Amino acid sequence: MLKMQIERIKKGLTFSDLSYQVKIHPSTLGKIESKKMIAYEPHKQKLSSFFGLPAEELFQEVDQPTEEGF
Repeated sequence: MLKMQIERIKKGLTFSDLSYQVKIHPSTLGKIESKKMIAYEPHKQKLSSFFGLPAEELFQEVDQPTEEGF
């Protein structure tokens, strides 16, 4: 699981919500989160800016948190 997915869930956002906010198509966002697609630099910049975290951190693989972790 990518840190980006955890951050999205923490904010209570769906793929559609986040895609609307950052102007990335929901299917593209889903592919990025599921690691079926590598995020292009413009996508990384938009997501990094939205979450206020460096792209390197957002795209790190992290352990899946428990319910309390959210």
